[in-house]
Amino acid sequence: KKYSMKSFDTIHLSVPDDCIDISKKLKNYSYGQRYNSETHEIIEKGLSEDRLNPNVKQNHFDIKIPGVSHITHIPDYNKFDIKFSSKILRGNYTEGITQKSIKDVVQILESAGVGEIYTDMFVENSIVRVCDNTYNIELDNGKIETYLDCLDLIITQGKKGKIQSYKNDNTKSKNFDSVVIGKTTNKLQKITIYNKIEEAIASAPSGVGNYNSFIMKEYGMNWADFHDYFNNKLRVELRVTNQEHLRKLYTNKKSPQKVTLEDILLSKKNAILHQWDSFVNEGLTNHTIKYFDMTHKERELYKLGSFSKAANWALLKEFVVICDGDTDRVRDKIQKLYYTNDDGTPRKVSPSVLKDLVMFCSDYRRVKRLGLSPADGWTLKYKEVRSKLAKVG
Repeated sequence: KKYSMKSFDTIHLSVPDDCIDISKKLKNYSYGQRYNSETHEIIEKGLSEDRLNPNVKQNHFDIKIPGVSHITHIPDYNKFDIKFSSKILRGNYTEGITQKSIKDVVQILESAGVGEIYTDMFVENSIVRVCDNTYNIELDNGKIETYLDCLDLIITQGKKGKIQSYKNDNTKSKNFDSVVIGKTTNKLQKITIYNKIEEAIASAPSGVGNYNSFIMKEYGMNWADFHDYFNNKLRVELRVTNQEHLRKLYTNKKSPQKVTLEDILLSKKNAILHQWDSFVNEGLTNHTIKYFDMTHKERELYKLGSFSKAANWALLKEFVVICDGDTDRVRDKIQKLYYTNDDGTPRKVSPSVLKDLVMFCSDYRRVKRLGLSPADGWTLKYKEVRSKLAKVG
């Protein structure tokens, strides 16, 4: 098996301050009080140990480095708070931050005047706060857009919709298409799948006449090279925002051990695939695929093929239409009406009803969007994405 190296886009770190010697570079830092507002960038939800009090002295690195959100030294806590993305690599942006390119990151930070960075210590001891694990899937069967449609309709927990990305200055981009797969839990877990070119264009300032200068400024790449690279690639991004998930997805560590930069860069675990499989219900998905592969006539016959299928269809049809094919809303209504005990507690929805519910909803959305033509090559597209994800890191 040929595996590609683990690659990250954004990484937010807590770095012990003995990893970086700033004694000769103090002129590049200034004091400030940056933690006194709840809304500030550096304070991220769920990291209560870092809700610093506003009186703590901090040095802020004042030089703008493309791809670096902030570098803040907090002497009272003996640490730096650093957040950067693979835009720091400029022309090598597409490679992402890997065990190989981290040396370049260190070198860029040093030449910008951050201080002397002890690379091994920096990699081994920096604690990861948030990371975006990314993978670009090269596509064999058509345009990116058709893959987004396919994943949206086939994956029960996938939703295609317009999203915005955050730019470096923390403003939001314009809307662009993506499929978000995941659980809405209090600790946000999600995989976002999108077209990188569309996302980059959506981040461009309004009225930018020429993408070349914008892409050069943002990514340090020519528009032509950027376009060539991402033109037939689906970008998959897994955001991990807390130590519990970092431990589970990248290491064999147990709480309270912390996950380091070295842990994620060298990890042999395929975090993206692991999360994909935990989000995507393979059984329901395969059932839907089989149904999509039928002709329209076969699908109509399927709905009447047995008493239980016909009964499911008769019962579900109305809800599918009312809820516009939204699987969760249909399931919710069926649960409340037919699968609730007298005391109001929910019962398990019958697996055969659930299977048909998912399938009828997907089909309703498909027909609404694409008419009745058979779903050309969708099974192929879905399986291609799933098998290529197996080659991540």
